[in-house]
Amino acid sequence: MLSKHDVKATAERAVAVLQRAQLPEVAERETPNGMEIEFTNPLYGSAIGACAKGLRKDKPLQMRIYEDMNGNVWLAYEEPRTIVNDFGVIECGNETAHIKQTLQGFASAVIGDE
Repeated sequence: MLSKHDVKATAERAVAVLQRAQLPEVAERETPNGMEIEFTNPLYGSAIGACAKGLRKDKPLQMRIYEDMNGNVWLAYEEPRTIVNDFGVIECGNETAHIKQTLQGFASAVIGDE
């Protein structure tokens, strides 16, 4: 998603949005052309994986904020279905859709005018 803010302001806004959502484990890393923010899955502890035998597996999600060669600042996040499929998890419902909707809400709040 195209941000209306520079890399630093977009990253600050992203951390603030995640903290307001009370997501633990917010970690920031600088990259050559921006920032990467890692955070706990907002549906951690949900039923994802409950239908599969074995241990529940969950990994942090990431937002990348970067500036392209034209000076545009972008916010990107990994498609949640990829994350769920990494572990071969069987969904019990629409957990992946809920994660995607939540991530879209976070991203919209980060890049918006507020």
